[in-house]
Amino acid sequence: MLTEEEIMIKKYADMYFVDFDVAKALVKNNIEEINKNDSFELGIIETIKDYHWNNPNIDKTPIISNLTPEEKERKILEFANIYGVYDKDLLLNILAVHRFETGN
Repeated sequence: MLTEEEIMIKKYADMYFVDFDVAKALVKNNIEEINKNDSFELGIIETIKDYHWNNPNIDKTPIISNLTPEEKERKILEFANIYGVYDKDLLLNILAVHRFETGN
């Protein structure tokens, strides 16, 4: 059974196509830097994301999402919360741009 921390690591490892064991090692090896972030979750995201973009062996081809427009908006709001974006007007603008750009 995975710990709460491992569940979080797995979530973002899967999102960035990073092997779970590699992601766990990344977190372990960068824990001091991760703890400097505004939140532990944000530190994990940044660490795994940086590894993804700097690793030439990970495919960077954009994927087509099968999420519904409502699910995509919930994800946008979820990540806005993680990144500390709470301003209602800004969030509404982000959603408006998303709807405009996707034709919804």
